[in-house]
Amino acid sequence: MDTAVGGPNMEPGDFTAVAEEGVKQGIITKGDTLEELAKNLDMESDRLTSR
Repeated sequence: MDTAVGGPNMEPGDFTAVAEEGVKQGIITKGDTLEELAKNLDMESDRLTSR
């Protein structure tokens, strides 16, 4: 059972709120652009942007 963000919950909910809680807990990384996301993941941006 994964309890990272409060454990399993089968009720409909707000994914954005759950994701933001994960960001606060440091278990989810986000960025406003692919380049920012790559930087936050400590990786080269072309790994996310090249086809």
